[in-house]
Amino acid sequence: MINKKQLSLYDLFIRGAAMGLAAGIGLGLLLKAMEAATGMLVYTLLLNVDFIAFLPAEMPEALEFALHLAVSVPLGILYLWLVQRLGIRLWPGLALGLLTACLWVPLTLASNKVPAIDEGLALLLWTGAHLVYGCLLALFAGKRY
Repeated sequence: MINKKQLSLYDLFIRGAAMGLAAGIGLGLLLKAMEAATGMLVYTLLLNVDFIAFLPAEMPEALEFALHLAVSVPLGILYLWLVQRLGIRLWPGLALGLLTACLWVPLTLASNKVPAIDEGLALLLWTGAHLVYGCLLALFAGKRY
């Protein structure tokens, strides 16, 4: 758990990375379950990297998920840094969740195998799941802030 004293840079990176990893896994599992339940391609959108020119067109799901986690880990570090500076847990998590949910627009425009930009239910699922991601970051931060 995080305490109110300032973490060392090492602890900030290790704990933040672990929190980002755990929250990223949670987000991925939630979106995968949502996609299975609704048929909306929200998990597919999460893993979509078609627009990155230097990556192969087809990759295994595990590798695409690892790329998602490679984004989530620095977000966990940023989140923990914000928590240390602001002294609050929930709002920085929700803000990061909402900011990452805003990737809906460029990601849906970058690929044709994901939900359309105006698909309301998919957007709602995507945004809700990313807010859960922010709440998971706050949960993993502990109760000391």
